[in-house]
Amino acid sequence: KRQVTRPTCAADQLWHSTERLCCQKCPAGRFMTAPCTSRGHNTTCESCPPGTYLSFQNLERKCRKCSECHAQASQLVLKNCTETSDIECGCGAGHFRQCTDPACRDFTCQDCNKCKGTRHNCSAKEDAQCGICQPGFYLEGGECRACALGLAQARQTAGSSSLAPPQPLLLRRVLCCQAPADALSRCPAGPLPGVLPQGSQLYDIISAVPVRRWREFMRVLELPDGEIEVVELEFAHVRDQQYEMLKRCYQQKKAAPESIFAALERMELAGCAEELRQRLQRGP
Repeated sequence: KRQVTRPTCAADQLWHSTERLCCQKCPAGRFMTAPCTSRGHNTTCESCPPGTYLSFQNLERKCRKCSECHAQASQLVLKNCTETSDIECGCGAGHFRQCTDPACRDFTCQDCNKCKGTRHNCSAKEDAQCGICQPGFYLEGGECRACALGLAQARQTAGSSSLAPPQPLLLRRVLCCQAPADALSRCPAGPLPGVLPQGSQLYDIISAVPVRRWREFMRVLELPDGEIEVVELEFAHVRDQQYEMLKRCYQQKKAAPESIFAALERMELAGCAEELRQRLQRGP
């Protein structure tokens, strides 16, 4: 019995195994009702009926059903389904997507944090990061950076209870001080001794630890349960709690880089430790 060699079809054609021919593809928005039966005889195509679509050239026998936006997940229709594209769902103003799969095909819309001060605004993809910088940090370039210990003390004793961040002074070394006339005299001259990592590095560490295991991580770093509970009472949002706990670990010298990696490995999170190590090596 003679075998028919399958040829290579052109870019706008597909091999039809029954007819054993390269058939012209139907364009996006149309589906095949009858294949070609001979060379030069075009495929018979029809438009997708309402409520269905095909977004690519094809030899499909039917169109795909349009998806739906789920009202119970607070989803809104951003773009209606057409013959050539599926519906596009999203969240309304003041909400962000909380994804339940890596591609974020399934998600719920959550209320954005209402912040008195905001490090990063809420967007469609992520919640707002609340808080002006915590005591011991100053805001520069949209990031919270660590003060030297003396500067942090100067800032806290400057006498202001306002939520507004300190006014920038001429030198970076005094960004942690308030702006009264004697602020400069309270700030030590010379380079800043490194007490804490940059704020961005603290957030890298926070992101490396699964939220459900954060308390365990703090206990491995020997932060007392009493302090953990105090922080949870003082800060409403989980990320702010994590930031404050980690800062306290550094201030108590419980969180040197090698201690962080050792703690993650002790928790059998070696993969998280390696990912964090690479992220910190790349830098901000």
